[in-house]
Amino acid sequence: MKQHAQRHGHRDPASASPGRHGATLTAWHEGSADIACRQGVRPEVLAELRRHLGVDLKLTAYEPAAFEKLLRDLYEQGDDAPRDGLGSR
Repeated sequence: MKQHAQRHGHRDPASASPGRHGATLTAWHEGSADIACRQGVRPEVLAELRRHLGVDLKLTAYEPAAFEKLLRDLYEQGDDAPRDGLGSR
């Protein structure tokens, strides 16, 4: 994950801070990224994430409590988790 992000000019996902805006990267694929987002996430957040990552986004919406649990689980996974900021507010 880190190598892909660095190779494609993205900041190190481990240095990002999920928990701010309602969306977070969960996986990379060839030409796309899986994004978990809290229901009601602002379109501007997704547009900025799309611009930053430079690939198509595959979105999965979560209820607020489930999204917070996902963020905790990703955080507990440490540097191997593919999170790239834009988490919850």
